[in-house]
Amino acid sequence: SLVSCLVSAPEIDPHHPVVYASSYTTAVDYIARYVPSLDILGLNIYGGLEEAHEEVVKRLNIPYLVTEFGPLGPWDQRKDVHGKAIDITDVEKAIWYEQNATLIQRYRGHCLGGYAFYLGESSQVSLTWWNINVGRYKRAPFLTLEQMYAGRPPQNKPPHISEVEVSPQQGLPPGEEFEIRVRFREPEGEDVDFSYFASTTDESSILEEFPNEEVPLVVEGDGPAVHAKAPLKAGIYRIYALGVDPHGLAGTHSTTISVREQ
Repeated sequence: SLVSCLVSAPEIDPHHPVVYASSYTTAVDYIARYVPSLDILGLNIYGGLEEAHEEVVKRLNIPYLVTEFGPLGPWDQRKDVHGKAIDITDVEKAIWYEQNATLIQRYRGHCLGGYAFYLGESSQVSLTWWNINVGRYKRAPFLTLEQMYAGRPPQNKPPHISEVEVSPQQGLPPGEEFEIRVRFREPEGEDVDFSYFASTTDESSILEEFPNEEVPLVVEGDGPAVHAKAPLKAGIYRIYALGVDPHGLAGTHSTTISVREQ
């Protein structure tokens, strides 16, 4: 069992510390009561590191390691008209990474360090929620983490998409035309190349790496205002806007539409 293995760990091998990763501080009571010989507690943190630090320091006389840190997950976000989590902007995600990394450095001594959570090209929640880039294009979270870890400030900043608006949004007939409008800012005033795509919207499969898939989206026009045709199958879809500058830096954001039965 976990208890017997951890309790006897120092006697079995005193040269390799044992780490147990907890979702936030949910394991603190268990560790304090049953596994006092644990060497390091791991914390998966998506907000609330200050409170977690105080609890671990107060309850356990061991160092901790932030085994995951990143932006808020869908469970912490408001829902849209279709009951889907509202994604935050790339800039907001970058701020979450930076704030957590700053606290990890501040708590040095109690905290041994941290690992930025990054699922690569996973489609959990959406095609962009947990990713810090889109294909070869680097987003604001990527540049922030690069600066925090390597000390290299970015020479350019990516486009910032603050909102994606669609009209109409609810109950579109299959194949119906709808409008997409993007609110954005380009920090250097450079040209931005826009593209658009769609996906399914499964938010239940948190432990599945690829629960969502891209759905064909017919788009007419270019730039920050275009028209598109709704998918032919009924359901709820996430609509994405991707803006890329001349340096290969990108901003992205998304919203949802619903397609009714024919």
